Formats: sequence, C-alpha cells, structure tokens
Amino acid sequence: MTLPLFHTFNLYTFINSLIVGQKVSFCNGDLPITGPSVLEAIEATSSEVFFTIPYVIKLLAETDGAIPKLRELKEIMYGGASCPESLGDNLVSEGVKLRNYYGSTEGGFLMRYSKENWNWLQVIPAAVPHVRWEPEGGGLYQPVVLPGWEALVTSNRPDGSFATGDLFLRHPMNPNVTSTWTASTI
Repeated sequence: MTLPLFHTFNLYTFINSLIVGQKVSFCNGDLPITGPSVLEAIEATSSEVFFTIPYVIKLLAETDGAIPKLRELKEIMYGGASCPESLGDNLVSEGVKLRNYYGSTEGGFLMRYSKENWNWLQVIPAAVPHVRWEPEGGGLYQPVVLPGWEALVTSNRPDGSFATGDLFLRHPMNPNVTSTWTASTI
C-alpha cells in the first residue's frame, strides 16, 4: 500500500486484511515514492492486490516494464481522487484491472466500482437509503450523506447531513451508477 494509515481508505484496508487474514505490505514512508520503487515493492512482496491513489498509478504506468506486472495483479484498488480517463482507459486496454472506491473520513465508505466500466461507481447497497443526490447544474450531482448512516461522524448542514462537496455525472441508463467528475469544488 502507498497510502498513509491515517487515511480512511488505508485504515479500512489494513483492518480488513487483519479480519480476513490477508498479508499486507506497506511502503516505507521515509523513502520517496517512485514508479520503480513501487514496482520493486510489488514484486518483492508477491502482491496480488495493490491499494493506492491515481498519482502512483500514473508513476507506475510511466515505468519501464510495469504494465506486464500490473496486468498480473488480481486488481488495483484506488481511491482519494478520480483516475484520469486516458490513463485508466490505456491501462484497462492493456489488461490491467482497476477498481475505484469512494468515501470520506466524514461520511465513511459509500461507493465502489461498477461493472458498467472501470471509471463508474455505484453506491454500496447499505448506503443507498442514506445518500441523496442533489443536482448542481450541468448534469452534475453532489452526494449528501444523510443522518442515520452509521459511518457519518460529522455534519455540515442544519439537518445533520453531510454535503460532500464532490461532483459526479450520473450514468445515462442507470441512475444508481455515477462517475467522479471533480472533488471539493462546491
């Protein structure tokens, strides 16, 4: 993993690995993260799944010899930001399996990758009744986490809900599927 433990996505990953008994490896936080160093770590640990952020995916994609190794992984799970479409499209066309997750410290884990396409997300079933999509114009929607969601730890609205500030496009055929547009712009 190339995420800090204080990041909710990484903390979830670490705790989940303990629960399911899966080996987990961390990069040394005192060393710079480079494409070659991350590739070396993946190979040295015989990793099957890689948790990271889109920036590190970009570093790996630019590293000589990385694509065949990334293709061997069961999946690359990423969060923290959206992956540039051209980067993701290129990797997926090379046989790399990308899986996106979305959540926040304030609202918890809300969405996971959709089978529609590598860059589409869907609200996890348990969260569906606790997420309201508010139109923000231009076909973009903001997810608002409603009171009652067990992972909600704070609010920024009088009704106790949490407006994420992130914008999403809704899928043209499936209203339960979205694509990250941008983060924290509202």
